[in-house]
Amino acid sequence: MAAVLDLLEGTDLGLPGAMGPARTQLEVERRWVLDGEPALGHPVLRSVDTVGITQTYLAKPSGGEPRARVRRIVAADGGVRHVWTAKRRLSSLVRVEREVEVDEVTYHDLRRRADPRRAVVEKVRRSFTYGGLRFELDHLVSPVDCWLLEVELDDLHQEVVLPPFVGAAREVTDEAGFTNAALARRHLLG
Repeated sequence: MAAVLDLLEGTDLGLPGAMGPARTQLEVERRWVLDGEPALGHPVLRSVDTVGITQTYLAKPSGGEPRARVRRIVAADGGVRHVWTAKRRLSSLVRVEREVEVDEVTYHDLRRRADPRRAVVEKVRRSFTYGGLRFELDHLVSPVDCWLLEVELDDLHQEVVLPPFVGAAREVTDEAGFTNAALARRHLLG
């Protein structure tokens, strides 16, 4: 694992519009697909942080470098951030993630390098805390319409109790077809 962290740390980002140092971290995450729309009127979901995200996957460079994406994140107050991210999968639960905020010019330059085999993902994210854990509830509106719930954990064996207001859900952590990148590609494949 240290070798992967070193690989990502040593990668020359080539991002002249970076607005600070890149952050590299280990991400332990579980994911569920919901059977339908959750109870958005529930008190926990009425007062959450909500952002709109446009996520573009970039054409994968040769040489085994990790897949990268660039996001435009629009907050409820109208504030806009642009973030470049690269992830390397270590297992279905664990990834190494490298992220840096970029300026708008760099964001648009990066979007010109979009992977033609993947659609742009449009989603609305609601972030909230339940049972001491931070959840992200994503409503993907394009290229597919579905609800995904994710939680980042401190370790692989941490217990997770799903909030009852999300309704019926099926865990898809081990199903590669339920990553955002796979959903973007599956849509284009028909």
